[in-house]
Amino acid sequence: MSPEQIHDQKYNENSDIWSLGCIIYELCALRPPFQAQNPMALAIKIKDGRFDRIPTRYSEELQRVICWMLTLDQQKRASIDDLINLPLVSVRLREKRFEDKQAFHFQLLKKKEIEICKREEKLKLKEKMLQELDKNCKEKDNMLSLKDKRIKELEKLLASREQQNAGTQSVAVIDEELVSK
Repeated sequence: MSPEQIHDQKYNENSDIWSLGCIIYELCALRPPFQAQNPMALAIKIKDGRFDRIPTRYSEELQRVICWMLTLDQQKRASIDDLINLPLVSVRLREKRFEDKQAFHFQLLKKKEIEICKREEKLKLKEKMLQELDKNCKEKDNMLSLKDKRIKELEKLLASREQQNAGTQSVAVIDEELVSK
């Protein structure tokens, strides 16, 4: 309970900062900052605002922050903005934002990599299909070339037969003329 709550004042963000200070203190000291046998004695200790230092293995800066959060006068108590702007906190927040951005960009890159792999697979399939089509076209070209050759051969054969037929007809006409004379 914050001192303002003990004095029946309105609960506000400063009360939350007080509570957070108590929690951080307890995390470090493994006991609450204010202890008493009954609620009345606890209220007196909270109003007094005195508590032991956290264990010395923790920094002096952390001790100052806890004291700032457990300041009796709520107007002088740290605000959330004050806490966020503490050097260690602001550095850690920037690191966290940077890590989040890195993770986000890594996820984007991974997604792009998957898309590229899918595109590569599609391209490989299309390339294989084009190779098959090219092979079929070459086979058809070869078949057409063979047919063209065959047609030329047949045209030559036909031309030679026509010449033979023309020669035969000429001979037949000459024979007929000779016979008729």
